[in-house]
Amino acid sequence: MRIVLVLLFLSLSIKVLAASELTLKEALLKAGASSPELKASEYDYQASLGALKMERSVFYPIIGIESGYQKFDSDSEYISGTFSNVFGEYKFDLGGSGYFQYRAASLEADIAALKREKAQKFIQWSIETKFSRALYLQESLKLYSTALEQNKTYAQMAQKKKSSGLASDADVIEFDLNEAILRSDLEDIKSEFNEAMNDLRASLGLEYTEELALKGNLAHFHISENLEQVKSKLNKSSYGFRASGLEAQRASYMKSSSYGGFLPELTLRATYGRRGMDEPEGPEKTYFVVARWELFSGFKDLGAYQKASALQEKTEYEKRLNDRNLPAVLETEYKKFLAIQNRVDLESQNRERSKKYLNTVMSEYRRGVKNSADLKSASMQLLETSLRDLKYRFEGIKQKEVLQSLLGNSISFEVYSTDHKVN
Repeated sequence: MRIVLVLLFLSLSIKVLAASELTLKEALLKAGASSPELKASEYDYQASLGALKMERSVFYPIIGIESGYQKFDSDSEYISGTFSNVFGEYKFDLGGSGYFQYRAASLEADIAALKREKAQKFIQWSIETKFSRALYLQESLKLYSTALEQNKTYAQMAQKKKSSGLASDADVIEFDLNEAILRSDLEDIKSEFNEAMNDLRASLGLEYTEELALKGNLAHFHISENLEQVKSKLNKSSYGFRASGLEAQRASYMKSSSYGGFLPELTLRATYGRRGMDEPEGPEKTYFVVARWELFSGFKDLGAYQKASALQEKTEYEKRLNDRNLPAVLETEYKKFLAIQNRVDLESQNRERSKKYLNTVMSEYRRGVKNSADLKSASMQLLETSLRDLKYRFEGIKQKEVLQSLLGNSISFEVYSTDHKVN
Protein backbone atom coordinates (compact mmCIF):
# COMPACT_ATOMS: atom_id res chain seq x y z
CA MET A 1 0.00 0.00 0.00
CA ARG A 2 2.84 2.35 0.88
CA ILE A 3 4.52 1.69 -2.50
CA VAL A 4 1.26 2.53 -4.31
CA LEU A 5 0.96 5.83 -2.44
CA VAL A 6 4.58 6.74 -3.21
CA LEU A 7 4.09 6.00 -6.92
CA LEU A 8 0.88 8.04 -6.96
CA PHE A 9 2.63 10.97 -5.29
CA LEU A 10 5.51 10.79 -7.78
CA SER A 11 3.14 10.69 -10.77
CA LEU A 12 1.24 13.72 -9.49
CA SER A 13 4.50 15.59 -8.86
CA ILE A 14 5.72 14.88 -12.41
CA LYS A 15 2.35 16.04 -13.79
CA VAL A 16 2.58 19.33 -11.88
CA LEU A 17 6.18 19.92 -13.00
CA ALA A 18 5.19 19.23 -16.63
CA ALA A 19 2.34 21.75 -16.51
CA SER A 20 2.91 25.10 -18.17
CA GLU A 21 2.42 28.14 -15.96
CA LEU A 22 -0.06 30.61 -17.39
CA THR A 23 -0.67 34.17 -16.22
CA LEU A 24 -3.64 36.34 -17.17
CA LYS A 25 -1.41 38.52 -19.35
CA GLU A 26 -0.16 35.49 -21.26
CA ALA A 27 -3.72 34.17 -21.65
CA LEU A 28 -4.83 37.49 -23.16
CA LEU A 29 -1.94 37.38 -25.65
CA LYS A 30 -2.79 33.81 -26.65
CA ALA A 31 -6.46 34.71 -27.08
CA GLY A 32 -5.59 37.59 -29.41
CA ALA A 33 -3.55 35.26 -31.60
CA SER A 34 -5.62 32.08 -31.70
CA SER A 35 -9.10 32.61 -30.30
CA PRO A 36 -11.73 30.52 -32.17
CA GLU A 37 -14.30 33.28 -31.64
CA LEU A 38 -12.08 35.84 -33.36
CA LYS A 39 -11.41 33.52 -36.27
CA ALA A 40 -15.11 32.76 -36.68
CA SER A 41 -15.98 36.48 -36.70
CA GLU A 42 -13.30 37.09 -39.35
CA TYR A 43 -14.75 34.32 -41.55
CA ASP A 44 -18.24 35.80 -41.17
CA TYR A 45 -16.92 39.22 -42.18
CA GLN A 46 -15.17 37.84 -45.27
CA ALA A 47 -18.35 35.95 -46.22
CA SER A 48 -20.37 39.18 -45.95
CA LEU A 49 -17.92 40.92 -48.30
CA GLY A 50 -18.41 38.09 -50.78
CA ALA A 51 -22.20 38.46 -50.50
CA LEU A 52 -21.83 42.21 -51.13
CA LYS A 53 -19.91 41.54 -54.34
CA MET A 54 -22.64 39.14 -55.45
CA GLU A 55 -25.34 41.78 -54.99
CA ARG A 56 -23.21 44.39 -56.78
CA SER A 57 -23.21 42.22 -59.91
CA VAL A 58 -26.77 43.34 -60.80
CA PHE A 59 -25.38 46.72 -61.90
CA TYR A 60 -23.25 45.14 -64.64
CA PRO A 61 -24.18 43.37 -67.88
CA ILE A 62 -23.65 39.66 -68.41
CA ILE A 63 -21.25 38.83 -71.26
CA GLY A 64 -20.52 35.31 -72.44
CA ILE A 65 -20.25 32.70 -75.14
CA GLU A 66 -22.90 30.19 -76.15
CA SER A 67 -22.25 27.04 -78.11
CA GLY A 68 -24.27 23.89 -78.66
CA TYR A 69 -25.55 21.14 -80.84
CA GLN A 70 -29.05 20.91 -82.35
CA LYS A 71 -30.93 18.17 -84.15
CA PHE A 72 -34.29 18.24 -85.99
CA ASP A 73 -35.73 14.94 -87.12
CA SER A 74 -39.15 14.88 -88.82
CA ASP A 75 -40.90 13.22 -91.77
CA SER A 76 -40.09 16.15 -94.03
CA GLU A 77 -36.48 16.88 -93.08
CA TYR A 78 -33.52 15.86 -91.00
CA ILE A 79 -31.11 18.59 -89.87
CA SER A 80 -28.32 18.52 -87.32
CA GLY A 81 -25.37 20.78 -86.60
CA THR A 82 -23.71 23.17 -84.19
CA PHE A 83 -24.16 26.83 -83.36
CA SER A 84 -22.19 29.42 -81.40
CA ASN A 85 -22.33 33.13 -80.58
CA VAL A 86 -21.13 35.84 -78.28
CA PHE A 87 -23.89 37.40 -76.20
CA GLY A 88 -24.42 40.34 -73.91
CA GLU A 89 -27.41 40.77 -71.60
CA TYR A 90 -28.57 43.50 -69.26
CA LYS A 91 -31.61 43.45 -67.00
CA PHE A 92 -33.18 46.79 -66.16
CA ASP A 93 -34.10 47.07 -62.48
CA LEU A 94 -37.42 48.87 -62.85
CA GLY A 95 -38.38 48.59 -59.19
CA GLY A 96 -34.89 49.14 -57.80
CA SER A 97 -34.88 45.66 -56.20
CA GLY A 98 -31.23 45.05 -57.01
CA TYR A 99 -30.22 48.45 -55.66
CA PHE A 100 -32.02 47.95 -52.34
CA GLN A 101 -30.68 44.39 -51.99
CA TYR A 102 -27.20 45.79 -52.56
CA ARG A 103 -27.76 48.41 -49.85
CA ALA A 104 -29.04 45.69 -47.52
CA ALA A 105 -25.96 43.56 -48.25
CA SER A 106 -23.77 46.59 -47.56
CA LEU A 107 -25.38 46.94 -44.15
CA GLU A 108 -24.96 43.20 -43.59
CA ALA A 109 -21.24 43.70 -44.16
CA ASP A 110 -21.31 46.60 -41.68
CA ILE A 111 -23.02 44.36 -39.12
CA ALA A 112 -20.40 41.64 -39.67
CA ALA A 113 -17.64 44.24 -39.25
CA LEU A 114 -19.32 45.40 -36.04
CA LYS A 115 -19.45 41.80 -34.76
CA ARG A 116 -15.78 41.35 -35.62
CA GLU A 117 -14.90 44.54 -33.74
CA LYS A 118 -17.07 43.35 -30.85
CA ALA A 119 -15.33 39.95 -30.77
CA GLN A 120 -11.90 41.60 -30.76
CA LYS A 121 -12.85 43.77 -27.80
CA PHE A 122 -15.01 41.29 -25.89
CA ILE A 123 -12.46 38.47 -26.03
CA GLN A 124 -10.25 40.36 -23.58
CA TRP A 125 -13.04 40.64 -21.02
CA SER A 126 -14.25 37.09 -21.63
CA ILE A 127 -10.79 35.56 -21.19
CA GLU A 128 -10.27 37.52 -17.96
CA THR A 129 -13.53 36.03 -16.63
CA LYS A 130 -12.73 32.48 -17.74
CA PHE A 131 -9.18 32.69 -16.39
CA SER A 132 -10.48 34.10 -13.09
CA ARG A 133 -13.10 31.35 -12.76
CA ALA A 134 -10.44 28.66 -13.18
CA LEU A 135 -8.10 30.52 -10.79
CA TYR A 136 -10.91 30.87 -8.22
CA LEU A 137 -11.52 27.10 -8.32
CA GLN A 138 -7.80 26.36 -8.26
CA GLU A 139 -7.41 28.49 -5.10
CA SER A 140 -10.52 26.82 -3.64
CA LEU A 141 -8.84 23.44 -4.08
CA LYS A 142 -5.85 24.75 -2.14
CA LEU A 143 -8.11 25.95 0.66
CA TYR A 144 -9.74 22.51 0.90
CA SER A 145 -6.32 20.81 0.94
CA THR A 146 -5.23 23.12 3.77
CA ALA A 147 -8.46 22.43 5.64
CA LEU A 148 -7.92 18.68 5.32
CA GLU A 149 -4.38 18.99 6.66
CA GLN A 150 -5.61 21.08 9.57
CA ASN A 151 -8.42 18.61 10.25
CA LYS A 152 -5.84 15.81 10.36
CA THR A 153 -3.82 17.76 12.94
CA TYR A 154 -6.93 18.40 15.03
CA ALA A 155 -7.85 14.70 14.86
CA GLN A 156 -4.40 13.78 16.20
CA MET A 157 -4.81 16.30 19.03
CA ALA A 158 -8.21 14.81 19.87
CA GLN A 159 -6.73 11.30 19.87
CA LYS A 160 -4.00 12.37 22.31
CA LYS A 161 -6.61 13.97 24.57
CA LYS A 162 -8.65 10.79 24.44
CA SER A 163 -5.58 8.72 25.38
CA SER A 164 -5.10 11.05 28.36
CA GLY A 165 -8.74 10.68 29.37
CA LEU A 166 -9.53 14.32 28.53
CA ALA A 167 -11.75 13.56 25.52
CA SER A 168 -14.23 10.94 24.38
CA ASP A 169 -14.77 8.92 21.18
CA ALA A 170 -17.18 11.61 20.02
CA ASP A 171 -14.31 14.13 19.88
CA VAL A 172 -12.32 11.86 17.55
CA ILE A 173 -15.38 10.97 15.43
CA GLU A 174 -16.14 14.71 15.08
CA PHE A 175 -13.01 15.19 12.96
CA ASP A 176 -13.39 11.89 11.09
CA LEU A 177 -16.86 12.97 9.97
CA ASN A 178 -15.58 16.41 9.07
CA GLU A 179 -12.85 14.88 6.90
CA ALA A 180 -15.43 12.83 4.98
CA ILE A 181 -17.54 15.95 4.37
CA LEU A 182 -14.51 17.94 3.21
CA ARG A 183 -13.44 15.20 0.79
CA SER A 184 -16.96 14.99 -0.65
CA ASP A 185 -17.07 18.76 -1.23
CA LEU A 186 -13.58 18.58 -2.71
CA GLU A 187 -14.79 16.24 -5.46
CA ASP A 188 -17.38 18.82 -6.58
CA ILE A 189 -14.72 21.52 -6.74
CA LYS A 190 -12.43 19.26 -8.75
CA SER A 191 -15.19 18.63 -11.29
CA GLU A 192 -15.94 22.34 -11.63
CA PHE A 193 -12.23 23.10 -11.95
CA ASN A 194 -11.77 20.60 -14.78
CA GLU A 195 -14.76 22.11 -16.59
CA ALA A 196 -13.39 25.65 -16.15
CA MET A 197 -9.94 24.64 -17.40
CA ASN A 198 -11.38 22.95 -20.49
CA ASP A 199 -13.43 26.05 -21.20
CA LEU A 200 -10.32 28.21 -20.88
CA ARG A 201 -8.27 25.91 -23.13
CA ALA A 202 -11.00 25.97 -25.81
CA SER A 203 -11.14 29.78 -25.74
CA LEU A 204 -7.36 29.97 -26.11
CA GLY A 205 -7.30 27.47 -28.97
CA LEU A 206 -5.27 24.96 -26.90
CA GLU A 207 -5.50 21.17 -26.90
CA TYR A 208 -7.63 19.83 -24.07
CA THR A 209 -4.74 17.53 -23.04
CA GLU A 210 -2.33 20.43 -22.48
CA GLU A 211 -1.51 20.76 -18.78
CA LEU A 212 -1.77 24.27 -17.34
CA ALA A 213 -1.02 25.72 -13.92
CA LEU A 214 -2.57 29.13 -13.43
CA LYS A 215 -0.44 31.78 -11.80
CA GLY A 216 -1.73 34.95 -10.16
CA ASN A 217 -4.16 36.27 -7.58
CA LEU A 218 -7.82 37.18 -7.77
CA ALA A 219 -7.79 40.97 -7.60
CA HIS A 220 -10.56 42.95 -5.93
CA PHE A 221 -11.81 45.84 -8.09
CA HIS A 222 -13.61 49.04 -7.24
CA ILE A 223 -15.34 50.95 -10.02
CA SER A 224 -13.90 54.43 -10.57
CA GLU A 225 -16.77 55.91 -12.64
CA ASN A 226 -20.18 56.82 -11.31
CA LEU A 227 -23.40 55.64 -12.93
CA GLU A 228 -24.04 58.84 -14.89
CA GLN A 229 -20.54 58.79 -16.37
CA VAL A 230 -21.06 55.22 -17.54
CA LYS A 231 -24.54 55.95 -18.95
CA SER A 232 -23.25 58.94 -20.91
CA LYS A 233 -21.14 56.59 -23.08
CA LEU A 234 -23.98 54.21 -23.85
CA ASN A 235 -25.38 55.73 -27.05
CA LYS A 236 -22.00 55.99 -28.77
CA SER A 237 -20.31 52.77 -27.70
CA SER A 238 -23.03 50.18 -27.06
CA TYR A 239 -22.99 47.39 -29.62
CA GLY A 240 -26.63 46.75 -28.77
CA PHE A 241 -27.61 50.26 -29.88
CA ARG A 242 -25.46 50.20 -32.99
CA ALA A 243 -26.41 46.70 -34.16
CA SER A 244 -30.17 47.22 -33.65
CA GLY A 245 -30.01 50.43 -35.72
CA LEU A 246 -28.22 48.67 -38.58
CA GLU A 247 -30.62 45.73 -38.47
CA ALA A 248 -33.64 48.03 -38.64
CA GLN A 249 -32.22 49.91 -41.65
CA ARG A 250 -31.32 46.65 -43.40
CA ALA A 251 -34.87 45.33 -42.94
CA SER A 252 -36.22 48.58 -44.42
CA TYR A 253 -34.08 48.08 -47.55
CA MET A 254 -35.26 44.48 -47.88
CA LYS A 255 -38.87 45.64 -47.74
CA SER A 256 -38.18 48.22 -50.47
CA SER A 257 -36.59 45.53 -52.63
CA SER A 258 -39.73 43.37 -52.38
CA TYR A 259 -41.78 45.95 -54.36
CA GLY A 260 -39.89 45.01 -57.53
CA GLY A 261 -41.67 41.65 -57.65
CA PHE A 262 -44.90 43.40 -58.67
CA LEU A 263 -43.30 45.15 -61.66
CA PRO A 264 -42.38 43.76 -65.11
CA GLU A 265 -38.88 42.68 -66.04
CA LEU A 266 -37.15 44.37 -68.98
CA THR A 267 -34.12 42.70 -70.56
CA LEU A 268 -31.85 43.89 -73.37
CA ARG A 269 -29.95 41.11 -75.17
CA ALA A 270 -27.53 41.27 -78.10
CA THR A 271 -25.69 38.45 -79.87
CA TYR A 272 -23.03 38.12 -82.53
CA GLY A 273 -22.66 34.80 -84.30
CA ARG A 274 -25.00 32.00 -85.20
CA ARG A 275 -27.91 31.61 -82.80
CA GLY A 276 -29.03 28.29 -84.23
CA MET A 277 -27.99 25.83 -86.90
CA ASP A 278 -30.90 26.94 -89.09
CA GLU A 279 -29.57 30.47 -89.11
CA PRO A 280 -27.36 31.86 -91.95
CA GLU A 281 -23.85 30.44 -92.23
CA GLY A 282 -22.15 33.79 -91.72
CA PRO A 283 -22.16 35.63 -88.37
CA GLU A 284 -25.11 37.90 -87.70
CA LYS A 285 -25.90 40.60 -85.18
CA THR A 286 -29.16 40.42 -83.25
CA TYR A 287 -30.77 42.68 -80.67
CA PHE A 288 -33.69 41.82 -78.41
CA VAL A 289 -35.72 43.80 -75.94
CA VAL A 290 -37.83 41.45 -73.86
CA ALA A 291 -40.52 42.60 -71.46
CA ARG A 292 -41.79 39.95 -69.03
CA TRP A 293 -44.53 40.43 -66.49
CA GLU A 294 -45.66 37.53 -64.35
CA LEU A 295 -49.35 38.09 -63.70
CA PHE A 296 -49.61 35.11 -61.36
CA SER A 297 -46.80 33.24 -59.67
CA GLY A 298 -48.52 31.47 -56.80
CA PHE A 299 -48.49 34.63 -54.59
CA LYS A 300 -44.70 34.36 -54.30
CA ASP A 301 -44.18 38.13 -54.58
CA LEU A 302 -46.98 38.87 -52.13
CA GLY A 303 -45.46 36.42 -49.66
CA ALA A 304 -42.02 38.04 -50.07
CA TYR A 305 -43.55 41.46 -49.36
CA GLN A 306 -45.39 40.20 -46.25
CA LYS A 307 -42.22 38.55 -44.95
CA ALA A 308 -40.13 41.69 -45.50
CA SER A 309 -42.79 43.88 -43.86
CA ALA A 310 -42.98 41.65 -40.80
CA LEU A 311 -39.18 41.56 -40.45
CA GLN A 312 -39.02 45.35 -40.71
CA GLU A 313 -41.64 45.77 -37.99
CA LYS A 314 -39.82 43.21 -35.83
CA THR A 315 -36.42 44.93 -36.10
CA GLU A 316 -37.94 48.36 -35.43
CA TYR A 317 -39.76 46.96 -32.39
CA GLU A 318 -36.55 45.36 -31.12
CA LYS A 319 -34.70 48.64 -31.63
CA ARG A 320 -37.31 50.53 -29.60
CA LEU A 321 -37.12 47.92 -26.84
CA ASN A 322 -33.33 48.05 -26.86
CA ASP A 323 -33.24 51.86 -26.75
CA ARG A 324 -35.70 51.89 -23.87
CA ASN A 325 -34.41 48.97 -21.79
CA LEU A 326 -30.63 49.10 -22.17
CA PRO A 327 -30.09 52.09 -19.83
CA ALA A 328 -32.18 50.39 -17.15
CA VAL A 329 -30.30 47.11 -17.59
CA LEU A 330 -26.99 48.97 -17.35
CA GLU A 331 -28.10 50.65 -14.12
CA THR A 332 -29.16 47.30 -12.64
CA GLU A 333 -25.85 45.67 -13.51
CA TYR A 334 -23.90 48.67 -12.20
CA LYS A 335 -25.65 48.43 -8.83
CA LYS A 336 -25.10 44.68 -8.80
CA PHE A 337 -21.37 45.30 -9.19
CA LEU A 338 -21.42 47.75 -6.27
CA ALA A 339 -23.15 45.12 -4.11
CA ILE A 340 -20.49 42.53 -4.99
CA GLN A 341 -17.76 45.11 -4.45
CA ASN A 342 -19.05 45.75 -0.92
CA ARG A 343 -19.41 42.04 -0.18
CA VAL A 344 -15.75 41.43 -0.99
CA ASP A 345 -14.80 44.17 1.46
CA LEU A 346 -16.97 42.56 4.14
CA GLU A 347 -15.91 38.97 3.46
CA SER A 348 -12.22 39.85 3.46
CA GLN A 349 -12.73 41.33 6.93
CA ASN A 350 -14.71 38.26 8.00
CA ARG A 351 -11.85 36.07 6.79
CA GLU A 352 -9.41 37.92 9.04
CA ARG A 353 -11.81 37.73 11.97
CA SER A 354 -12.21 33.97 11.36
CA LYS A 355 -8.43 33.52 11.47
CA LYS A 356 -8.26 35.37 14.76
CA TYR A 357 -11.22 33.41 16.13
CA LEU A 358 -9.65 30.06 15.15
CA ASN A 359 -6.39 30.97 16.88
CA THR A 360 -8.33 31.91 20.01
CA VAL A 361 -10.37 28.68 19.98
CA MET A 362 -7.19 26.64 19.38
CA SER A 363 -5.56 28.18 22.43
CA GLU A 364 -8.63 27.53 24.58
CA TYR A 365 -8.93 23.97 23.20
CA ARG A 366 -5.41 23.19 24.37
CA ARG A 367 -6.34 24.49 27.83
CA GLY A 368 -9.53 22.41 27.86
CA VAL A 369 -11.92 25.38 27.73
CA LYS A 370 -13.24 24.54 24.25
CA ASN A 371 -14.18 21.12 22.92
CA SER A 372 -13.72 19.40 19.53
CA ALA A 373 -17.02 20.68 18.17
CA ASP A 374 -15.92 24.27 18.89
CA LEU A 375 -12.58 23.72 17.15
CA LYS A 376 -14.18 22.08 14.12
CA SER A 377 -16.76 24.87 13.87
CA ALA A 378 -14.06 27.57 14.00
CA SER A 379 -11.94 25.85 11.35
CA MET A 380 -14.94 25.38 9.04
CA GLN A 381 -15.92 29.01 9.55
CA LEU A 382 -12.47 30.07 8.34
CA LEU A 383 -12.80 27.82 5.29
CA GLU A 384 -16.27 29.13 4.46
CA THR A 385 -15.33 32.81 4.79
CA SER A 386 -12.17 32.25 2.71
CA LEU A 387 -14.23 30.52 0.01
CA ARG A 388 -16.81 33.31 0.00
CA ASP A 389 -14.03 35.88 -0.29
CA LEU A 390 -12.71 34.07 -3.39
CA LYS A 391 -16.21 33.60 -4.79
CA TYR A 392 -17.15 37.28 -4.58
CA ARG A 393 -13.80 38.36 -6.01
CA PHE A 394 -14.52 36.16 -9.03
CA GLU A 395 -18.12 37.37 -9.28
CA GLY A 396 -16.83 40.95 -9.25
CA ILE A 397 -14.56 40.16 -12.23
CA LYS A 398 -17.44 38.41 -13.99
CA GLN A 399 -19.65 41.45 -13.35
CA LYS A 400 -16.92 43.65 -14.85
CA GLU A 401 -17.36 41.72 -18.09
CA VAL A 402 -21.15 42.11 -17.97
CA LEU A 403 -20.90 45.89 -17.48
CA GLN A 404 -18.27 46.46 -20.15
CA SER A 405 -20.09 44.19 -22.61
CA LEU A 406 -23.30 46.18 -22.14
CA LEU A 407 -21.44 49.44 -22.60
CA GLY A 408 -19.30 48.17 -25.46
CA ASN A 409 -16.31 49.93 -24.01
CA SER A 410 -13.82 49.70 -21.16
CA ILE A 411 -14.75 51.12 -17.76
CA SER A 412 -12.23 52.50 -15.31
CA PHE A 413 -11.61 50.15 -12.36
CA GLU A 414 -8.94 50.20 -9.69
CA VAL A 415 -7.44 47.32 -7.74
CA TYR A 416 -8.42 47.74 -4.12
CA SER A 417 -6.49 46.43 -1.13
CA THR A 418 -8.21 44.06 1.27
CA ASP A 419 -5.36 43.80 3.77
CA HIS A 420 -7.60 44.71 6.70
CA LYS A 421 -6.67 44.97 10.31
CA VAL A 422 -9.48 43.84 12.57
CA ASN A 423 -9.81 44.20 16.32
